[in-house]
Amino acid sequence: MRNREINIILFSMATSVNLSSILRNFATKQESPFVYIRDFCDYIKKYAAKNLEQQPNLVQYIEISESSLTKELEELASKHEVYLTTQGGKPVVIVITYYSVLYANRFKDIISNITVPFPCVTDLPKQLPVEAIEKTDASEIIPKLQQEQDVKSPVLYCMMMPRDIPAILFPACVPVQFLTRAAMAKIRHMLKKDEYHDYFQKKLRNANPTKEIGSQTFYTRFNCGRFRNFAVCRTIHQSGRRQNGCTAGLSGLPPPQTPRPPGHRWRRWCWLWEYGSAPAAPFRVSASR
Repeated sequence: MRNREINIILFSMATSVNLSSILRNFATKQESPFVYIRDFCDYIKKYAAKNLEQQPNLVQYIEISESSLTKELEELASKHEVYLTTQGGKPVVIVITYYSVLYANRFKDIISNITVPFPCVTDLPKQLPVEAIEKTDASEIIPKLQQEQDVKSPVLYCMMMPRDIPAILFPACVPVQFLTRAAMAKIRHMLKKDEYHDYFQKKLRNANPTKEIGSQTFYTRFNCGRFRNFAVCRTIHQSGRRQNGCTAGLSGLPPPQTPRPPGHRWRRWCWLWEYGSAPAAPFRVSASR
C-alpha cells in the first residue's frame, strides 16, 4: 500500500457525518485529544447551525445540553472511540479516534522508512488507560481482519502479543496486509546486518545439518524477499525467549563479541507475520541445537 491509499482512507473517515467524526475534527483543530466537554458542546452547537442546510440531521445538536451530549459520548465510550475522565475538576473526553488517525500516519511513515517503530501502548498518555482501547488477541484479530475489514472504521486496536512481547496499537483503517508485510520487511532489514545475518544463518544451518546447501539457498531467498516462509521467524523469537531465561543457554552460539539475540521488537515482527500466514516450513528449526 502507498501513502496515497492511506490518505484516501483517512479522508473518507473525516467526511462521514456523525458525532465521532465531528469530535475528532475538533480535537484535530486544537491539536490535542483532550477535549473539555463544555467547549465541545459550544462548538457542536455552532457547527450544527452553520452546516444545517447541507446536513439536516445536525438539527439535533443545535440546542443540545451538556448532559445530553455527555450521554451520547458515553455511547461512544462503550465502543472504545472515546474515554471520559476529569481534569482539574472539569469533565474531559479523550478522543481515541484522534490516535487512530495519528497512528495511521505513523504507518505511512513506516512505508517511507521501515526503521520507524510500530506504535505501542507506551506511546499513549498516562491519563488514557489501556483498558479504554479495544483490546484483542493478535492471533485472533489478524486472521479475522484478513477475512473482512472495514477500512473506514475509527477503531484503534490494542493487539495483545504472546508471552512478554509488548502490545502494539493498530488502527482499523490501515489494511492488515500492510501490517504483516511491514513486519516481514523489518525482519529482512534486521537480517541484512552482518552480525544478525551470520548468527541466524548459523542457527538455521545447525538445525538442518544434512541440508546445508538447501538451507543456505532458503535463507538467501528469504532475505531477498523471494520466499515467504517463517522458519527464520520461529528461530528468531525462540532464540530471544531462550536467551531471556527459558533455558540455561544456547549451544553453538557465535563468539561472545557477537550481539545478543534480538529482543521483543524482532520477536514481535515474527509473531505478526506468523499470524498473517501459515505455510509449512521446509526446514526444521531449533533454537537449542
